[in-house]
Amino acid sequence: ETSIPSTLHSQPQPLLCSLNLNQHFIFWVHCFPIINMPRFSDQWLIDKTMFDVVYGGGCACCSFNFMPNGTVGLIQSFSELETDAKEKEISALDKLPWPQELKDSVWMDRFRLRQFCKKNMKDYNKFWSDHGEDFECWFHSQSNEKLQKLFQLPRQEVLDRLENQNFKLHKSFGTVLCSVLDQVANFKITGYETDGRGDAEIGFEECLKFDRRGGFTLTDVGSEESKSKWLLRHRTLGGPKLLERNMKCDNDEEENDNNDIDRDKKNTSDVPSFRSDRRIVRLLIARHFADVLQRAYLKEKKTVEQIEEKA
Repeated sequence: ETSIPSTLHSQPQPLLCSLNLNQHFIFWVHCFPIINMPRFSDQWLIDKTMFDVVYGGGCACCSFNFMPNGTVGLIQSFSELETDAKEKEISALDKLPWPQELKDSVWMDRFRLRQFCKKNMKDYNKFWSDHGEDFECWFHSQSNEKLQKLFQLPRQEVLDRLENQNFKLHKSFGTVLCSVLDQVANFKITGYETDGRGDAEIGFEECLKFDRRGGFTLTDVGSEESKSKWLLRHRTLGGPKLLERNMKCDNDEEENDNNDIDRDKKNTSDVPSFRSDRRIVRLLIARHFADVLQRAYLKEKKTVEQIEEKA
């Protein structure tokens, strides 16, 4: 059995640059053994992605060089992230025990997914402009049993829906999102604080729950509180922002507390945060619920109109 020099444990970075993906993983397993790792934490997500990509096969075509500053330049182009949050993400690149090609691939698909979602925002905005008031009345008139059926999304269908919408999800980021889905489904176990920004996103996050039999759904979907929180989230799917940003604060200490990082004692500065990915996953879930509700409303409205025409 080959032993690894102790000096490599403290300064592994120069060696990692010369390793391919499989060699990188073997080195990584020896140098960074997983001991008592909490399930569904950010460290668990990092290690699970590395394991799944190496043994499941990576996608070499996803690396990119169209940005003058590579992955760093791509992160700086994200309008949803505050300046401090961008700096945290850039700093986290050096902390991730992933090869550069994996980091590049993940960030490129993060960028592509956000651009894809932005293109569809106008559809939700138009729906609310055309049907907002009538839709709210229809929504409040639905029985609890019907709402429970409408607010139901199996975990696997979150990513299947992207594929059905002709969004090509490459292996690397697909592996990350699969792990993020597990993390969102078991979010209470992580002990992390709320991920969302703004009343609409936070309200939806508080209502969202996961049931092994039915998948993602809403807590007490028939209650007035859950209905109000959902309608607010549904309306904001049309913009003006894909994901809300924090308001600027005059107090530097207060502003730092609002960075796009997990502020829980279980998540240290040594572990990169996947908070932004969890927010995107919840956005995808909200969009699915919205699409299902909109189709049900329009179908019922069309049926009523046809009956009235015959009468």
